[in-house]
Amino acid sequence: MPVCPTSGQVPDGSTAEKDPALNDLPDRPASRILDEGRIFAFASEQYEQISSMLETAYKEHEIDIYIAATSFLLNETIEERAQALQEKWVSGTKGLVLCYVSGNEQMTFAATEDFQTFLSKFELMELFNQAAAHAKMYDAPPDRIQAATSWLVENLGATLAAKQEHKSFLHEDIVIVIGVLTLAVLVILGAGFAVARVQQRADTLGSEFYYFPRVIVGSRYGGTFGGGACALIDYKNGRPRREHAQTPESRSPFEV
Repeated sequence: MPVCPTSGQVPDGSTAEKDPALNDLPDRPASRILDEGRIFAFASEQYEQISSMLETAYKEHEIDIYIAATSFLLNETIEERAQALQEKWVSGTKGLVLCYVSGNEQMTFAATEDFQTFLSKFELMELFNQAAAHAKMYDAPPDRIQAATSWLVENLGATLAAKQEHKSFLHEDIVIVIGVLTLAVLVILGAGFAVARVQQRADTLGSEFYYFPRVIVGSRYGGTFGGGACALIDYKNGRPRREHAQTPESRSPFEV
């Protein structure tokens, strides 16, 4: 039972319009199972179970899976058949087609490119190989298809859910880091603004100059020392400096 997973080349769903040969292919089945080889003719219960399983996978995980089963193929390989059906049925979605040929007991998978935004080619290959290995444990074609489908749906869903959870945690961590960095930047800016204000205030105070003019004091009431003495003092940068002292006797006759 060889497994050959492939990827669709046109994810926008326009392949059917570009390639007229795809229009000759069967339409997408509502049950998600195309049984051209009547493999489920005597296994209707399994048919319903698989169909329900595929529908659940789509509703819960948006995984668009279809099965194409036939007894033989003419003028095409199973890989070509799976690829063509994938391009017509699920191109442009997170989908894949499981193709099974009972005549030579071959099974293959064809996944869309959209899957590669969630899972790598290596991860898809590993999942497909393990699904085929589970199918080999059974002899009847319906059992093989059901085993492969069941394992694939369960593990694809779990893998995608784990990746989504990891992405959510990563997003939360990024938000926290951005918040912390933003807060740190605001604190630094606030501290820088405060320092700038203090420096500006210090510069303003340092540049201020207070000048006390010279004052001539005369005698009062005829007293010898009634006039007292005065001095010219200026303050700059907080340091007083005495210029001179003057008594009434030394004043200019023009000063009053």
